[in-house]
Order: sequence, then structure tokens, then C-alpha cells
Amino acid sequence: MTLRILADQNILALDAWQDPDVELVFCDGRTLSAGDVKHADALLVRSITRVNASLLAGSNVRFVGTATSGTDHIDLDYLQQQGIHFTSAAGANAEAVADYVMCCLAELVIESGFSLAGKTVAVVGVGHVGSALLSRLRSTQAECLACDPFQQLCSETPYVSFLEALKADVICLHTPLTQTGDYPTWHMLNADNLMRLPKGVVVINAGRGEAIDNNALVTHLKGMSVKTKINQDSSENFRHSQRFILDVWEGEPSPDPELLDLAYLATPHIAGYSVEAKYGASQRVVSSLCEHFGLALPDFKVPDSAPVYGVGDADDKQGVTDIGCVSDNDVSEFCASTDRQAAANAEQQQARQLLKTFSPRRVDTAFRQAYLAADNKSSGAECFDNIRRSLMARRENPHSQ
Repeated sequence: MTLRILADQNILALDAWQDPDVELVFCDGRTLSAGDVKHADALLVRSITRVNASLLAGSNVRFVGTATSGTDHIDLDYLQQQGIHFTSAAGANAEAVADYVMCCLAELVIESGFSLAGKTVAVVGVGHVGSALLSRLRSTQAECLACDPFQQLCSETPYVSFLEALKADVICLHTPLTQTGDYPTWHMLNADNLMRLPKGVVVINAGRGEAIDNNALVTHLKGMSVKTKINQDSSENFRHSQRFILDVWEGEPSPDPELLDLAYLATPHIAGYSVEAKYGASQRVVSSLCEHFGLALPDFKVPDSAPVYGVGDADDKQGVTDIGCVSDNDVSEFCASTDRQAAANAEQQQARQLLKTFSPRRVDTAFRQAYLAADNKSSGAECFDNIRRSLMARRENPHSQ
């Protein structure tokens, strides 16, 4: 009997899967309906699809896999009640997200003379991603702090409470999304906690959009703008007084345009987008599916030549096709030096090398131009997804692992 598998069309490498016992049907993950799912035996999704009773009730689905690390879009209790097997790709994108954060910091080094030397960096959430990020940060001149009540024994890194983490110079959010329990992460950066942040702080959210109260953040940043105008500071100084780098948003794929404008760096949920992460996620999910149904495992080896995704003309050097510039992956560690100028020069050189691998600012520019030019919410959401689909596929930095 043929196994019918319904899969999000943007899960990488599935289109090459050939098996006479498998009927593979691709779908748009954002518009997936109960009618589409009804006759499927297995469902493979990404974070854009809500999997719950409304979608699955009355269907033949016996297996659900998500090609993502996070599972807050999955009603796990419902799947368990229905005896539906579930798997995720936890950890598959950890290296890609850690690379993204380091590239964002590199953008700061180049654009504003920012330096990690002598700074404290708090990583909030020390799971797969947080651990991968800490391993990179330890090679810098920053003091690393770890905040995770469930991972308090973080090797080589002092553990601090969340309130202590809010005092750091750089705060990186990599938590799952939870609303219950002793340590809920929903709106953990609320209006009160935003007021606790020091001047000059850099906050990077590449975890869950809802970890920050986006409405409160807009109010907070606009309030800072008023204060700087009263003090006759420039708009540019305001933007540098507290810098928020946001890859995830409340209301995706339609983030608040006002917050988009206020963010220092804004990208459309692409921190984990690398060829290695996508192939790894596909491999993990399909491996679990094949084991569950007794199928032969397909080969999901990452190709030597990465596929290229772009929009517009290939000659358009300012377009989205130019976002993932990959030319020289020979990235050295941040160099320690007793001479401050030499250390700064070394950090600048490191940053420039790192940005040859991937430039978040290029994604930011394309995202802002397209999203803010959209004439309504629907076209804005379409822009959000198009940027994600159309990025040049980036490779992970081989020297950072």
C-alpha cells in the first residue's frame, strides 16, 4: 500500500526523494487546511503551520514531523492523545543561528566601531543554539554569561539569573516559547524589564518573537527617541543608545512596520537558514519517518555545490541575489592583544572576513525595502515569505564549529 506524505514545499531536498511505496504531495505551509490533510498518512511541516485538532481531526495522519527545532506551533498534547508519532529537527539549525548572531555582531563592529573586548554577553537559553553560540563567544574577548534555569551547570560559563542577564552589554535570546511553568518565556522582555536595560545594550532575538512584548518595545524605543530629541541628540545617536537586532517577530509573517523601522537590524526569521541546517533538518525528520513506517532511507547528503535561490536579474548586485556573499571562509578567531589599536584592527579584520560568509545587513536592506513598500498586510506577509524563499542559500562557517 502506498504511503501518502503531505509536505511543505519549502522543506529542502524532499523533491529528490524517489520511492515506489511513497506518494509525496507538496503544499503551501501557510494555507494548509484540514481538507488537504484528510487523506494523508504523514505530515511534514515547518514553523509556519499550526498543527492541532483543527487541522488533523478526522484525518488519516499517523506521523507528524517538523523540520524545525522549535515546537510551539505543534499541539503536542493533542498528538499524544491521538497516538500520532511526532518528531522534530531539534539542534539541526544551531550552528546556523550561532553564525547569524556572530555575523550580526560583526556588522556592529564594522558599522559603529563596536567591540566585544571587555563586554559582557549574556546568552539566555542554553540549549542547542545557546551552547553553540557560547562556544564561539569564548574565543572572543567578551565575558560570557549563561542564563537558563534548566541548564544551570553550563560548562566554562558562569550562570546568572534573568535579572542579572539584563545588566549585560549584549543579550542574546534563544529560549523556547512557553507560557506556563515556573519560568515562562512569553513576553519575558516586557515593559518593566525593558526599562531595566542599560544604555548602549545590544539585544539580539533569534529565538521566538513572542519572547519580547513587541508593542511594549515600540513604546520603549519611541520613548527613548523623545528623550534624545529633548537632549538634542541626533536620531542616529538614538538608534545607537539601545540596539535591537530582531530576526523573529510577534505576528509573523506580518510584523509591526513601526518596530521594523525602529530595529537596528531586521531580518525575516532566517537566522537558521543555511544549506547544512536545511539538509540536516530534512534528514532528521525523514529518517524518523522511514524508521516509523519501515521505509528505505533516502540519501540526504549535502551537495558540494550549494543551490542558489535568488530574485530579480543576476546582474542586480544590490538585489536579494547578492545577499549571501560567499567568497572567503578563512575566518580566524578574534585576536587578543595588549595593544588596543592592534586588537581593534584584528577585530575589524575578523568581522570583515566573517561578513564575506553572510551579511545580515544585506538581508535587512532587502527586507525593509520590500516590506515597507508593500501596500497592505497581505502583500507584506507575502514579502516576508518571498525574502525567506529567495535568499541565496548560505553555507555555515566551517571554522566556527
